[in-house]
Amino acid sequence: MPDWLTPVVIVLSLVALALFVAFWTSRQRKYLAGVVAALALVVVAYVIAHLLPTDRKAIESAIDDMAAGVRNRNPDQIFAHFAKDFRFRSLTREKFRERAEPFVRGGAVEEVRILGFDKFDVSRAEKKADLEFRVKPFGSLTGDTLYYLCRARFVLEGDGKWRMQSFDLYNPFMDSQRAIAIPQLD
Repeated sequence: MPDWLTPVVIVLSLVALALFVAFWTSRQRKYLAGVVAALALVVVAYVIAHLLPTDRKAIESAIDDMAAGVRNRNPDQIFAHFAKDFRFRSLTREKFRERAEPFVRGGAVEEVRILGFDKFDVSRAEKKADLEFRVKPFGSLTGDTLYYLCRARFVLEGDGKWRMQSFDLYNPFMDSQRAIAIPQLD
C-alpha cells in the first residue's frame, strides 16, 4: 500500500463522521450526501492505491516470479531477477547460478513460499530497497525449519526494473544475526 493511503482514509473517515453527526443532529439531507461522498472517496482512494504501480509491488512481483521459477524448475525465470552485480557471499552472479542451477532443474527444492514481509525500506532516490521476509522452502534439501528469515537488497537497474543484488538466510528461532550456511552454495 502507498504511504499516502492511510492518512487519506483517516481524514476522509473523520470528515464522514463529522458530517454524519451533523446529519444526525439536524436531519438535513445535504449532510447525508456529504457522508456518502466522503465514503465514496475512501473507496476511490483504495482502488487507486491498488491500481497504481509501486516499487514495493514491483519487488514483490519479482520475488513471486522467482518462487514460480523454482516451482517451474526454470533457472532463467529466477535469474532474470538477479542484478548484474549480484553477490552471494563470495560468489558472483555467474558462479551462484552455476552452483544453484542443478538444484533448481533437479527439483531438490520443489517450492518456495513467501509467508510475509516484515521490513520493506525502499528508496527510489538511492535506487535500493532493503527488505526482510519470511520464506519456507519445500523439497528434499529443505530441512525441518518452519521458515527462514530472508534479508535481501534490491537495486533499481538502468532498465527501470528492480533486481536482487544480495540476500542471506537466517534462522529466526536460533540466531537471527548470523546467516546460515546453505549446503552446496557456500
